[in-house]
Amino acid sequence: MPYFKGSSYGLSSSIQALLTAYLGPYLVYPHNISKVNSKYSFELKVMKDLISQLPKFALTKMRLRPELENWIPFYFADYQQSTKYTYRIHPKEETQLLSQLKSNTRNEIQKAESVFRIDRTINVDLLFRLNEKTFSRKGQKVPFDKSFLIKLIDVLQQHKCVDMYSAFKNEREAASILMIHDQKSSYCISIGLDKSVGTGGAVKLLLWQAIKEASSKGRIFDFEGSMIPEVEPVFRSFGGIMTPYHVISKCNRWLAAIFNIWKGHNF
Repeated sequence: MPYFKGSSYGLSSSIQALLTAYLGPYLVYPHNISKVNSKYSFELKVMKDLISQLPKFALTKMRLRPELENWIPFYFADYQQSTKYTYRIHPKEETQLLSQLKSNTRNEIQKAESVFRIDRTINVDLLFRLNEKTFSRKGQKVPFDKSFLIKLIDVLQQHKCVDMYSAFKNEREAASILMIHDQKSSYCISIGLDKSVGTGGAVKLLLWQAIKEASSKGRIFDFEGSMIPEVEPVFRSFGGIMTPYHVISKCNRWLAAIFNIWKGHNF
């Protein structure tokens, strides 16, 4: 059960690590489990043991993998839960993938194919620049620095589980996405875009390329999120399955009291 150690409000915490899709228990089931009851019993026993080994953080919050449907062991350990959604595209033939696209999205991709050149080179400087432009449009700073990105991609490259797709228009950098993958799934963890270039369809074109590659290798494509109002319709237009996942959290009673007082004030 991997977890991330950090600090929140000056207190020890375990929160979602940057550019990390999911955390929580990873279970390997015994081969002789055939009954549903036995499966649930195994989950309860193993997860209870894992949870008991976690340090006593003042605040814990993490997203569990969609495959992990059972959060009851966390409930028994006094954790809170909320449900969020991602869109996931399961492996299919390209013609089937194409048929699931919203017509507007399909048209945008077809037009973009004649406008943009796609490059597969992993270029950290390019990725970070485009992320800066994306966040600056929102009046925000990128939540990670370039040195973090360099270290992360270096490790991912060692394990051969990272891909980057970039779109160029007249040799000007327009958009990029960063993908990571394991044996079963591919995750889109970063999207950067420079709208000043005229980027209509660029991101959708890159996502489409990544979806096709994931499917050709038998992997699920996970948009890793999708609940931002302006982003959700874009991801939904690719025809993925809306998939719930658990967000579990817990804080000590003193921090909980502070949050409750804060919620009770009108600022």
